[in-house]
Amino acid sequence: MNGFGIIAACTKRARVIGQNGGIPWVLREDRDYFKRVTKDAALLMGRATWEESNIHLPHSRATIVMSRDASFRDSINKIPNVSTVSSFCEALDAANKLITSDTVAPDAVWVVGGEAVYERALTHSLVRELHLTEIDLAAEEEEKIISAKRVARFPSEELWSEMYSKLDTVEGAKSGLDGLPTYNFNRYIANST
Repeated sequence: MNGFGIIAACTKRARVIGQNGGIPWVLREDRDYFKRVTKDAALLMGRATWEESNIHLPHSRATIVMSRDASFRDSINKIPNVSTVSSFCEALDAANKLITSDTVAPDAVWVVGGEAVYERALTHSLVRELHLTEIDLAAEEEEKIISAKRVARFPSEELWSEMYSKLDTVEGAKSGLDGLPTYNFNRYIANST
């Protein structure tokens, strides 16, 4: 395996990736970017990400879902191109088997969430890159989101910023254009250890 990539979208200030079981914004451009980057890849995700989103899309070759709940694992193992494991290390092993069997390319493994999975992945020795869309919502809009009952966040830059170098930033829409918030696509490369 040539390592794995991480792809995420979060609010710029509070680092929110999810709210009450869903993504609290709609950005077609970000969804298109996600599909383009992860096309024909193996997607590694936690159970909540699987359950709370439509991230298990046909554009990927395989989906590996992490859960410690055996009955949950049994229930989705019947779905084509979906497998379950109980840990991040097992997910990497499963992805490596997909590479060995030529199901996915060696550089086509992507971690796609959620919060605990991102925390584990960001500091792992096999991570090679990070694609992070930052969404700059109006302060009052972001405040509404973080006051929700359940909020998931992307890990603070304090955890990972020294381990990565920014490659580039591509600006998305400006606030107010077509009702979209301002957002940026940021690419980082993991520093060699």
